[in-house]
Amino acid sequence: MQKISKFLKESGFDQEEGLDYEFFEKELHPFLVTWVTHNSRVSERMVKFGVRKGAPVLLDENAELSVTKSIYNIVHADKLRVLSYNICRDHVHIVLVCSENELTGIVRKLKSVSAREYHVAMGMTKLRGQAKGASPLVRGKTQNSLWAQKFHRSLIGSDRGLANAMGYVEENRLKHRLSPLTKEASLLVGKMLCPIEEAFTL
Repeated sequence: MQKISKFLKESGFDQEEGLDYEFFEKELHPFLVTWVTHNSRVSERMVKFGVRKGAPVLLDENAELSVTKSIYNIVHADKLRVLSYNICRDHVHIVLVCSENELTGIVRKLKSVSAREYHVAMGMTKLRGQAKGASPLVRGKTQNSLWAQKFHRSLIGSDRGLANAMGYVEENRLKHRLSPLTKEASLLVGKMLCPIEEAFTL
C-alpha cells in the first residue's frame, strides 16, 4: 500500500483533488467491479415480483481455481490491466483499469467464458468431437447459471480511493473469514496483476 501511495504522490496526484486523468495518455479509469454467483443475493426485482430464489451457487476450492484460471487466461490474452483480484466463494472482486466504454464488454467476457469453462471443469458440460456445423459442447442436465445477470461497478475517483479499493479486494477473503486461496490460485493472481506504474500508460 505504501508503494501505491508513493507512486501516486510522485506522479502528481493529490489526495484531496483526486486523480488527474489529463495526466494519462487516454481516458483510462480505475473501476472496482463486483459480480456474484447465481441466487446468492436477493435483488429488488425479485422482491418486487415475489420471485423465490433457489439454492445459491457456492464455489469450492476447485471451482474458485477454475474461475481464476479462466480469468487469468483472458487477462493475459487481452492484456487487461488488473490491479487487484479476489474470489470469495459467492462473488468476485476486480480493480480494473480501462476506458468506460470498454468496461461492460470486458466484464461480460470474463463472466461468460469463466462460466462456460467452469461447467466443463465441473463435468456439467461435456466436450465432444467438433463435427462440421455442430457445437463442441453438450449441455448437461445439472447445468445451471453460474453468475447473476448483472454486475456492480464503482468508478474510483481519487488516489486514496484507489489504494482503499485495492486493499479492500486483497483482504476480502479475510473479511469473510475464508481461508487463503490455494497456492495454485494465488500464483495465477500474482501473474494476473498489472504494476500500477504501467496501468495508466499505453
